Amino acid sequence: MNTSQASQKWRCSVSAVRNYCKSGVIPSAYKDSQFPFAWVIPDECKKPPMTRSTLCFLLDAVACAHEGAIIDVDAWGFGEEKTLRCYEYLISFQFMTPIDLSKLQSELKEASLTKRGADLIERENKENNKHYRAYIKGSLNLGVVSIEAGTNPQ
Repeated sequence: MNTSQASQKWRCSVSAVRNYCKSGVIPSAYKDSQFPFAWVIPDECKKPPMTRSTLCFLLDAVACAHEGAIIDVDAWGFGEEKTLRCYEYLISFQFMTPIDLSKLQSELKEASLTKRGADLIERENKENNKHYRAYIKGSLNLGVVSIEAGTNPQ
């Protein structure tokens, strides 16, 4: 679908849809090769439940919880339903690893950001002078040698 069709389906403005696409919140959206200003959005895409900044806040909570911080999701003021919808969205588009959302409070520490989630945070930090953290860790085991590396941009 194009931005006009998505705006009708999602009941929001065309400019909001363009912003979702441009900001990277809809990773499956791409620019039309014949019309470089037009976006193509897969028909099955759902409207993002929040802005990129708020989604990055939630991803930052994942990174913090994964590093051992105690997170109180109720204190954020989004409401349980909206918070769960946002995490469901982040999982479905692979911004973070899957967790059991029925146990969000306890499961959050088990989740981690994917490269896509870290890239979204980095983009938000760069474009809006934010300071969310994105921690990506990887390991490689070659039998005799094991290598572990990570980054924690501040």
